[in-house]
Amino acid sequence: EEMAVKTIQEIYARIENIQQFPYMGADLAKKVSFRTDYKYVICGNYVVLYKIGEEYVEIYRVVNRYQDITKIFI
Repeated sequence: EEMAVKTIQEIYARIENIQQFPYMGADLAKKVSFRTDYKYVICGNYVVLYKIGEEYVEIYRVVNRYQDITKIFI
């Protein structure tokens, strides 16, 4: 249980970093075979997928980093 709480806290901290520095993430388009404007950051065993909007950052999904991310967009 403590490990789960710590993981969630780390993910929330990373999301706060993304909100302050939205361009810190890598372009997902460089990792997949289709065009996308999503960005991503790795947080331990998880990947935070997000888009940069005009006024805010939209967190799309948090997934296990070993999951096939391309299947999310099908």
